[in-house]
Amino acid sequence: IEGASIYLSTDGSGAIPTAALKQVLERGGQVGVAFDADPAGEMMAWRIAQELPGVGRITPAYGKDWNERLICDGQPEQAS
Repeated sequence: IEGASIYLSTDGSGAIPTAALKQVLERGGQVGVAFDADPAGEMMAWRIAQELPGVGRITPAYGKDWNERLICDGQPEQAS
């Protein structure tokens, strides 16, 4: 669907549907991966980037993970 956005949540280290994401890229779509800003998140993003050239990496503006970023919304000084 043209102009559609799809969000997919994983358990952080489980199976990523790379075949489906590859189809999105092949059709001219964009894929952004938003893992945590920690070593495990970096490893997952690197793994996905190797399997799917063309993906973008999205990290929280502050905080160690997306949950902390949401909890401290507008108050970065409260993030760890």
